[in-house]
Amino acid sequence: MVWSLPHDGTGLYSGNRKLEPEIRLAKLNTEEAQELGARYNIRSIPTLAIFKNGREMARQAGAMDVAGIVSWARANA
Repeated sequence: MVWSLPHDGTGLYSGNRKLEPEIRLAKLNTEEAQELGARYNIRSIPTLAIFKNGREMARQAGAMDVAGIVSWARANA
């Protein structure tokens, strides 16, 4: 899953502890990697996207707390 977020991403680490090894969260800085942001059509920050075998399976725009991210990821993985 890729998580594009506007802050330091501390929730990313908490979420990873709850989801790994089945699901791994990764942060993408779309200001530094603009080509990837464009490639995956990221228009709002934060954006969550789940990829499986290279294909996007689900996407959610908007802020969520760690519990919401974990619940959403498990429901869509």
